[in-house]
Amino acid sequence: ETLGSATVICSDKTGTITRNEMTAREIWMYGRELLVTGEGYNPEGKFLLRERIFQGDIP
Repeated sequence: ETLGSATVICSDKTGTITRNEMTAREIWMYGRELLVTGEGYNPEGKFLLRERIFQGDIP
């Protein structure tokens, strides 16, 4: 009953068990799926949407 009213669900922190590093791989935002590059705690990476690379704000 309460799950039906959820607006955000976060799960499967890639690498937490195997390397003890949380890494975001995908983000669902405003009806769009973004792929995230980068590894572990390194604050470098890109957001990919339909094979386009965005620097800064997502349109």
